[in-house]
Amino acid sequence: MIKLFLKKNKKIAKNSALLIGLPGIGLVGRITVNYLIDKLNGKKIGYIICDHFPAQAIINEKGELEIMQLYLYQIKLEKRDLICFTGDIQPPTTESQYGVSNKIINFCKKYGINEIIAIGGYATGNLDGNKHVFGISNNEEHKKAFSKFNVVYGKAKGSVVGIVGVLPSLAKGLKSTCLLAETHGSFVDPAAAKKVVEILSNYFSFKIDYEEIDKAAEEIKKITEKIEKEIMEQQQSEERKKKPSYIQ
Repeated sequence: MIKLFLKKNKKIAKNSALLIGLPGIGLVGRITVNYLIDKLNGKKIGYIICDHFPAQAIINEKGELEIMQLYLYQIKLEKRDLICFTGDIQPPTTESQYGVSNKIINFCKKYGINEIIAIGGYATGNLDGNKHVFGISNNEEHKKAFSKFNVVYGKAKGSVVGIVGVLPSLAKGLKSTCLLAETHGSFVDPAAAKKVVEILSNYFSFKIDYEEIDKAAEEIKKITEKIEKEIMEQQQSEERKKKPSYIQ
């Protein structure tokens, strides 16, 4: 059972875009999309429930119980809309991944949403040097457009897990792209999310305030630098123990 609920008489501009940002590696997608919703005055227009979601309810800001959901938000730009697909969970089963993906694709086709951009993290295991955003697109138009903003094509390897990979793959006939920002993989990474926000800002021609995401990135940087220092000290200590000692 998968149900999509939308506000009645909701109007969505033709040729709008769907942005996908769900929990995943480094929380890159979720941070990116939720930051856009917050800073660009996104309004909730719908939600999805599924009987494969965890059997629990969240206490919302109003002090009410709310069943686990995935959300749709609408951001109004000058000539088109951004429809943001986000939430606190990934669909937990194969059936729900494919079911939710097909539900969203049908929604896009019904409302004239003609492109999909899925956002995630690309785990490197490195604490430093995570500078790239990789692109995987099913059409040349997206490749040319995103390449102008330094999105790297042809370098990402492996597989893309979850809705970020499944939904664009199933969206035949729609322009679809995955944007994957390099990140360590074990930490929340607002700095990686900012790189994607900057790309989207250029692509969709909107302006946005980066102050809060910069502060969050700086806090995480301090934490990772501390961890890196501790790792280096531990390695040096282990190397000293391995060296032979002499008593005269």
